[in-house]
Amino acid sequence: MAVKRPVSTRLHEIACALISDGREWLADRGDGLPLNTHALNRLWEPYSLAADVPFANLRKSWRTFAQYDWGIDYDTLELLMGHKLPGVTGTHYLKPSPEKLAEALAKAYAKSGFPRKVQAT
Repeated sequence: MAVKRPVSTRLHEIACALISDGREWLADRGDGLPLNTHALNRLWEPYSLAADVPFANLRKSWRTFAQYDWGIDYDTLELLMGHKLPGVTGTHYLKPSPEKLAEALAKAYAKSGFPRKVQAT
């Protein structure tokens, strides 16, 4: 379920352009706020492998195979999902940059031997 080149390269270019324009979301409504689930679902369906991972299952499917199939560290995944880690360390000390999180994700993913077909959970 990885985004392969050249699509990943283009996705990165788009994200960088949005960030440089001060926008936070890759998929926004045009006013800086994120698209709602219904709008995202309409956009997702024509391009998806919906039988493999339906839109409603993207988050939990990604979280499951990222940890168990790709072997990505629990704390890294929690931060990537926007969760605050528990305890004093999570609250006050562990604040990796987006680049460090991306690097941790890429290293773990590279070691996993993926891509290969994954099943939705």
